[in-house]
Amino acid sequence: MRKKSGAATGKPSRRGPFPIDAILLAGGKGERLRSLLGKHQKVAAPIGDKPFFLHILRHLADQGVRRVVVAAGFRSVEIRAALVSYPPPLPVIVVVEKKPLGTAGAVRKALTKTRSDPVLIVNGDTWAEIPLASFFDYHTGVNSELTIAVRWKKHTTRFGRVECDRSGRILRFEEKGAKKSGHINAGWYLANRRVLQALPKLAPLSLETDVFPRLIGRALHAWRGRFRFLDIGTPGSFSKAQAFLRSR
Repeated sequence: MRKKSGAATGKPSRRGPFPIDAILLAGGKGERLRSLLGKHQKVAAPIGDKPFFLHILRHLADQGVRRVVVAAGFRSVEIRAALVSYPPPLPVIVVVEKKPLGTAGAVRKALTKTRSDPVLIVNGDTWAEIPLASFFDYHTGVNSELTIAVRWKKHTTRFGRVECDRSGRILRFEEKGAKKSGHINAGWYLANRRVLQALPKLAPLSLETDVFPRLIGRALHAWRGRFRFLDIGTPGSFSKAQAFLRSR
């Protein structure tokens, strides 16, 4: 019997080919990392033996993801160069925005290169060892339109909080800054195509501030899992990522 609690444990499962396409968000400038990266692209920053986003592509391939569309913007040339130097283990398409479109605008532009329903969306500056099969089963099992993977943290100050009921239905989002424990957005989303197709084309929009809040009260859910998670958004977390991914 399928569980609908949204909780999962253990290492990512390998299963595939998984009938899903992923959009990897890789257009940000990484302003908080200027002192470390200079003018370089954040997700292409070297972590261990290769650029950070290539570690994510390996994880997605291990999960059986069929194809990845990289939504690139700032210094997209570095994304393309990394893909040539380190050929990924699955098909990758790069879509470049000519002007900043925000996370939702970038997803809408990249959507035309995907075929699956739902579509997996992954933040390119976040490492989350999420078992895709469990995430997918929960999303389809509760008939969600959009599901956010969340993880419990003792201190959510830097991330903000996602509040949901016992079934996983999202009730509200709390902004960054509150010194509380709770669930944080881990940067992985499963979205049905009709939700993404309803977004305006070539309009700068944010998933986090323009799209998610509007879906509250509809089929917007949180999949609650226990998995290893880190981001490279600050100098401190960037250093932790270096040590963490070298040890894998």
